[in-house]
Amino acid sequence: MSNRTYWGFIRNAVSGPLLGASCIARAAAGLLPYGITVYYIAKNEYALAGIVSAVMMIASSLTSGVRGRIVEQYSPRIALIAMAAVNGVTALMTIGIDSIPSENVMVKYPVEMLCAIGSGISLPPVSAVIRDVWNTITDDQTENMTLHSLDSILEEAVFSITPFITSTLWLFMSPVVGVVAGALLGVLGNAIIVICGIQSTSRVRELFSRRSMLKPVVGMQKLWQRSYWFRGAWALLIPQYGVGFGLSALTLLLPKVTESLWGNEAFSGYLLSAISISGVLATMVWGKMHLKITQAKKYMLLSVAICISNMIFLSIPFVGNGIYAGLLLIMAVILYGSAMSPMFVTAYTWIDLHVNVNNQITANTMLGGAYNLGDGCSSIFTGVIAASPLCVALPVVCAVVIAAELPAGCIGYVDRAEKGSQSRCY
Repeated sequence: MSNRTYWGFIRNAVSGPLLGASCIARAAAGLLPYGITVYYIAKNEYALAGIVSAVMMIASSLTSGVRGRIVEQYSPRIALIAMAAVNGVTALMTIGIDSIPSENVMVKYPVEMLCAIGSGISLPPVSAVIRDVWNTITDDQTENMTLHSLDSILEEAVFSITPFITSTLWLFMSPVVGVVAGALLGVLGNAIIVICGIQSTSRVRELFSRRSMLKPVVGMQKLWQRSYWFRGAWALLIPQYGVGFGLSALTLLLPKVTESLWGNEAFSGYLLSAISISGVLATMVWGKMHLKITQAKKYMLLSVAICISNMIFLSIPFVGNGIYAGLLLIMAVILYGSAMSPMFVTAYTWIDLHVNVNNQITANTMLGGAYNLGDGCSSIFTGVIAASPLCVALPVVCAVVIAAELPAGCIGYVDRAEKGSQSRCY
């Protein structure tokens, strides 16, 4: 490819349509879970809303590697649309069963949970497949980094818009409309991705038609083992777990922090927006930077930035309520957002260098699964300790995040591919 600018990739005949189609499919991934949560909230069933949301997220996270392996085993051309259809149907069944009047809650609620689990485990790994396409069509690491950065920017934008769309549909129609829209967009977006893929260049057509060259996976135990291991996996994925854990914790704890510093919990919303905005801006810059260091060292550098931001968060309860504490909080928020999104971009490009081409979709899916698992675990953990004093809750959460970032320091031991070796692990 000859276009090395963001606008050039958007206008490109290969990457442009796939970027647009992925935005439609990702909109479904945002509308469905949030729409289901809003459905229960509209009925004042807050506990059930939290349980269903957690069940879907944890089920999706724990099966991320398996879903990636299934796509590789049977090709994206077949698996994406099938998964999108099952995902939409089970999501609709979740709220459909809840709407049926029944006094036998011992049957009704378990069936709802099973449908929610079904929706979580059938979520199509859109980002994993699209990221694999970018690795396929780019000619060098500069193009690859730029295209991955653009994709992250669009992904962040889509997930920022979907809550607004769901709330608007809830306000003027019904929260059920948001779930129906998500189910339809999921099938539509994935179908367009497949159509664009099979009508694209020969390399992209091969990817969408390719089935795994490995022997077919027989038995759940072997499927699980092959779906959750590649060399360096723990050094790549545990830090992503920490990033997801930290962001979810900040969502719950920032209102307490802003109330302590500025006397108003509402200011936390501005800080959460600052995390997203700084992430988008940092990714735009990161995608155009040409650092003369390996991807592993870039990943370690960004992990250090996450650790520093959490050390700043950790110190805030002990600084006092003056202007310095406020400045430290703003600095930590911007630093966290600026490191978070580029970490994803760097991880995807690292996978391109170090993971066998037949297994990159699985590795990409695991990356998102690690983040989501951290998010889900943090919602439970932070929810329990949030009632504690801020000088206890915030340091504990920050310590967990810092500990999760430490394995990134070991990722350099699989640096051989960036030094000229053609061997790829897993």
